[in-house]
Amino acid sequence: MMAAALILSGCGMKPETIQPDPSLGNHNSAPEASPISAANTEQVTLLQTFSAHDGRVLDLAFSNGGEYLASSGQDLEIKIWDPGTGQALHSFPMRSVDMADIDISSQEDLLASGEVIWDLETRQEVLILERGSVHPAFVAFSPDGGILALARLDRETRLWDLTAGQPVDSFPKLEETRTKRMEFSPDGTLLAEGVIDGSVNLDGPRALYGT
Repeated sequence: MMAAALILSGCGMKPETIQPDPSLGNHNSAPEASPISAANTEQVTLLQTFSAHDGRVLDLAFSNGGEYLASSGQDLEIKIWDPGTGQALHSFPMRSVDMADIDISSQEDLLASGEVIWDLETRQEVLILERGSVHPAFVAFSPDGGILALARLDRETRLWDLTAGQPVDSFPKLEETRTKRMEFSPDGTLLAEGVIDGSVNLDGPRALYGT
């Protein structure tokens, strides 16, 4: 199996050698940089390449503040990276490549895959979503971090209340409209579901919050 690498590009900053802190709660952040825009694309350059996974990289997720980068791979590992140093801070196991879809909460405290939610500070499992499923699953945190949407190809999308630690609602759908991708709107009032028949389902406040 070939090794896969993560390539990090950016604008207006140079790679620096920084001694990483092994603690997720107290680590070195990336050097300050200008946002990539149409006005400075000629300044965008390769900053770092991480030797990340054995096999393909399956998904990537930045934390809201850009302090963490998570990657999932064909080698059944999810890794947390410090983008400023290229240092791997921790790795979490996956049981199947079907659970490789990942997301980090806006508070940067939780990491979700299709089967488990982990606490990024304690590195412990805090909620088991699926175990032993053979169907691909996809996840998305709401902007406030209170809800996790979980979709599996063989059934309806479910919403998990992360305070209560249990599902609170579901969206029944026909077999041919199985969800492949999800995204919350910035204000958290809408949930878009991209499905394998080429359509997009849009779920609103009544379905999400029972209002």
